[in-house]
Amino acid sequence: MQLNLLVSLVLGIVSINLYFLVAKKFEIVDKPNKRSSHLEPTLRGGGILFPLLFIGMSLYQNWMYGNSLHVWFLVGLFLIAGISFWDDVKTLSPMIRVLMHVTAVGLMFWQTGILHFHFFTILIAFILVIGSINAYNFMDGINGITGMYSMVVVGTLYYLMPNLGLEYVFMALVIFGFYNFRKKAICFSGDVGSVSLAFIVAFGICKLMVDTGNLKWILLLGVYGIDAVVTILYRLSRKENIFKPHRSE
Repeated sequence: MQLNLLVSLVLGIVSINLYFLVAKKFEIVDKPNKRSSHLEPTLRGGGILFPLLFIGMSLYQNWMYGNSLHVWFLVGLFLIAGISFWDDVKTLSPMIRVLMHVTAVGLMFWQTGILHFHFFTILIAFILVIGSINAYNFMDGINGITGMYSMVVVGTLYYLMPNLGLEYVFMALVIFGFYNFRKKAICFSGDVGSVSLAFIVAFGICKLMVDTGNLKWILLLGVYGIDAVVTILYRLSRKENIFKPHRSE
């Protein structure tokens, strides 16, 4: 375990710094405007580390130790991370994003076994997962918020399901937090980070509920969800457009 964590630490640090070089070369940056919570151009997409490290370490453990792979989930994660990164680089049609999100969530549901449940259970789960993905994406941009909230949820899920590989997501959050959780962030997670992280968290919660047969674990969504809902209601009360970046003073 310690060796695997060391491997993930080294791989994570190398990966994110290589990404910084790519982001600078191709100017993948988040330029501030009057609604932004930052004042200087900041590298966008640093959260690519979340899917990269999770997928990379999953393949590594399968190769080294023969650990089983959650193949359909990993394919879904690759798809949703890929389309989100593309959207970070060049704005895509909402229809393309929706189609890819629906496909990825479907693959994740197949992996967890939710598709064998009643139609209305599947529908509610789908709404909650899509809502979570959008909540993560909506709140991203405030230094440290994505990392700190997600550490609580991912850490809890790892404690409850130690064989899922979530310790590597936690490691990715620690590395990302070093570059993001500061007064002047070096990078933001971007859509690729926030969407991928929400997808991983949703997978963990869905699998935990299916495996235990206990719906109470849905409350883990509240760690991030309550703040997102309160923020949305606050902005609506001020008649602000919730689909645009914001900075409240």
